[in-house]
Amino acid sequence: MSKRLYEMTSLPFESEPLAVQVQFLEDQFTVDLADGQKLAVPLSWYPRLFHAS
Repeated sequence: MSKRLYEMTSLPFESEPLAVQVQFLEDQFTVDLADGQKLAVPLSWYPRLFHAS
């Protein structure tokens, strides 16, 4: 059995994901990647960040 049980092999990376901008909003944070993708993550997933001042 392979030691790489959790690696996704169906989506190969051309390069490592590189963040070019991170922005925190009232209820989420977004990360813009160099390849044009944008990730938006709810702060409620990270209570420590959500309650930070």
